[in-house]
Amino acid sequence: MRAEALEIGRRLLLAGGPSAVTLKSVGAEMGMTHANLIHHFGSAVAFQAQIQYAIVKELVSSVTGMLERFAAGTAGIGEIVDEVFDAYTNGGLGALITWWAITKPEERDPELEQAMVNLVAVLEQAVGGTAAGKRARAMVWLVCMVALGNSLVGPTLNENIGADPKDMRDTTVWLLEQLQKRGPVR
Repeated sequence: MRAEALEIGRRLLLAGGPSAVTLKSVGAEMGMTHANLIHHFGSAVAFQAQIQYAIVKELVSSVTGMLERFAAGTAGIGEIVDEVFDAYTNGGLGALITWWAITKPEERDPELEQAMVNLVAVLEQAVGGTAAGKRARAMVWLVCMVALGNSLVGPTLNENIGADPKDMRDTTVWLLEQLQKRGPVR
């Protein structure tokens, strides 16, 4: 029941954004009342936090595996970019980040924020070399910001400027390669 509710919540988030994820809407799809869902999750905030945690946990697991393969030389930057872009667009991370932006800081789950810190640490090891921490942070910042922008306005922007959707990913790969070689500006 919990897994089904979380999957419905995630689908609603992808389809309609944060405002679509209510216990009432999830309960209606499951044929139960929102009070019944509160019994299982404790509160609407706790339910929403579980959805957020599931999305971030999936991303961290996926990207960590990809970074380990990158460090071992069996995966390229392009594969990492594709993984992150897909997580933001198809996996719901872009909608989740939008949700975080409108959530009060005291309602955010510290475990989710720590997950992002852990990603930087894994990337730092994969990047290696002098100033690895600074380069890793710059690389995470770049790919996350571009993937977020792409998930929110990419299709509209691509249509308006006549760009192929793959162009943004290719540009991001090129920028990451420059960061990897040269490090951040400053």
